[in-house]
Amino acid sequence: MFGDATVNVSLPAELGFILETHQSVASIPRWALEAILIEAVREGRISRGYFREVLKLSFHESEELLASKGVKYDFSADEILRDAMAANFHSEEQ
Repeated sequence: MFGDATVNVSLPAELGFILETHQSVASIPRWALEAILIEAVREGRISRGYFREVLKLSFHESEELLASKGVKYDFSADEILRDAMAANFHSEEQ
């Protein structure tokens, strides 16, 4: 449906130097993409599934990455109970 978009960001020279000393120049675009997507999940702009799809990660890899960046599930007790009841209902049907 959509193609890739390219975004050019100017960084202060000092920041560019700092980033390059901590990781390879080739890995900076991936790092920036991850940072943008992590914040988008945190703000509720994109789903965890879309995050996983864009980064081509497994469920466990994506959840591990999000957890390492402090992104938690934001479910109310009622939502968790409703999901548990629905899962129990479906397991009893089989």
